[in-house]
Amino acid sequence: MIRFQSKVTADLVMFNEHGSVLLEIWGKTPGAKGILLAAEMAEADAAVRDFIGRHGAVDHKAADNNAGADQASKPPPVSWSARFTPLLKTLARCQAEDEPLTWEMR
Repeated sequence: MIRFQSKVTADLVMFNEHGSVLLEIWGKTPGAKGILLAAEMAEADAAVRDFIGRHGAVDHKAADNNAGADQASKPPPVSWSARFTPLLKTLARCQAEDEPLTWEMR
């Protein structure tokens, strides 16, 4: 799990596989701890939105995992947009308040 924290928002938690994708989008090396400064947030926001636009709404890995399964018993895959929208809101708030966003892998 990756926990994203700031002084101005609630904590956000993501599974490592999705949080690591996010960190790579930001150009950060996934590691035990890290920080995104307020000055980096506009570029980070644009990078996430570009990723969502290029890769579509669907997390294709999750969709592939559901392929062949009884579709009635499996929920639909969660979109990248749904996974990353709460974090985009957090970035906007942190940037407005000039506060960094930190993360920690557990």
